[in-house]
Amino acid sequence: MLGRSVMDAVPAPLKPFYDDVYNRVFTSQKPWEYTYECSSATTYRNFRMNIYPDQNSDGLVVINSLTVERPHGSDREASTLADVYTTKDHGLTTMCCHCRRTQRIDEKAVWDWVPGFVENPPRFVSHGICPVCRTMYYSSLLN
Repeated sequence: MLGRSVMDAVPAPLKPFYDDVYNRVFTSQKPWEYTYECSSATTYRNFRMNIYPDQNSDGLVVINSLTVERPHGSDREASTLADVYTTKDHGLTTMCCHCRRTQRIDEKAVWDWVPGFVENPPRFVSHGICPVCRTMYYSSLLN
C-alpha cells in the first residue's frame, strides 16, 4: 500500500483508537507502547506495539513484537528469580533485545544483568529495550 495512509488498512472499529494514538505520538514527539492480545483458538499470543516519532521525516515508526506465544492452558514454569523479574499475572520476563539486561517487575526503571538468564532463559520472555540501549541505538528517534 505504498503511497496510501496506514489508516486505510485499519478496521473501522479500531480507527478512533489508532487515530488518537498516532496523533498523540506525532504531536508530543514522545514514544508510546501498548501490549495487546492476538490469540487463535489453540494458541495464546501477546504482542507489544512501540510507536516512535521519526525525527527525520513527518512520520512514525511502528514496531509490533511478539512477546508471548504458547498453547492455551500450558504450564508456566517459574524461574528461581521469578519474584524479582517475572510478572505474576502473565509469567513474563522482560529482557532487552540488544544487551539481554532484565527489567525488574517492581522497579521498572531498573534493568539488571542476570547471567543465569543468558545461559538458561526464562520460558516466557518479552523483549524490550533498556534505557541504555534505547539511548545508544535509538536516540535520534527519541529527541
